[in-house]
Amino acid sequence: MGLVEDASGKQERWVPGGSGQWCLTRIEPKANRRLQTEVGQYLGSYVDKLKIGGTPVKVAQSRCCVKAARLLFQKLTRQIT
Repeated sequence: MGLVEDASGKQERWVPGGSGQWCLTRIEPKANRRLQTEVGQYLGSYVDKLKIGGTPVKVAQSRCCVKAARLLFQKLTRQIT
């Protein structure tokens, strides 16, 4: 979610977006549009397993983003040390 101003500039409101949107557009698609990296493929299979298991889509997206943050942080710390 992010705070945006409407076109007239008179009103601000919260609109969906951010990490959930990233998961929806880059990780969830099954076709060639899925992120073609090692982490992208891993996260894609993780989300697929969650959704097959009956996890609600929004919860699966949230868990995917958490797992992505952890994986990428681990990769970063390995590169630094």
